[in-house]
Amino acid sequence: TFEFFDTDTNFTYFRQEPFFRYIFGVNEPDCMGLIDFKAKEFVLFVPDLPPSSYRWNGVPHAHEKYTAEYGVTATFSVNDLQRVLEERNADKIYLLDGINTDSGLRVKTKATFDGLSKYKVDEKRLHELLV
Repeated sequence: TFEFFDTDTNFTYFRQEPFFRYIFGVNEPDCMGLIDFKAKEFVLFVPDLPPSSYRWNGVPHAHEKYTAEYGVTATFSVNDLQRVLEERNADKIYLLDGINTDSGLRVKTKATFDGLSKYKVDEKRLHELLV
């Protein structure tokens, strides 16, 4: 059990971005997803955790476990995102941005990564499709 007044405990709640969770079923922090419309594939990117975090987070799962658990086509490290996009000859990226129709609030978390500026970016269409 969790004792409320434990001073050595950092108790924080993580809440996945709802559209990401709806599409990928993933409720883990720092993941990214790719929907390859040409190949009709869903790809998950998971963070590489440093060994110093294993004590608190546990040893990371193999990518195959994420692929099987979430039913995606493949899983890679977030560090492989740029390489995977290049291998798939991506030229346009759709990023989620827009106003939540229930709360009236703008999407708070936008995907970003090194090399994003090399692509045509559409921040409108994906949100229109989801709402």
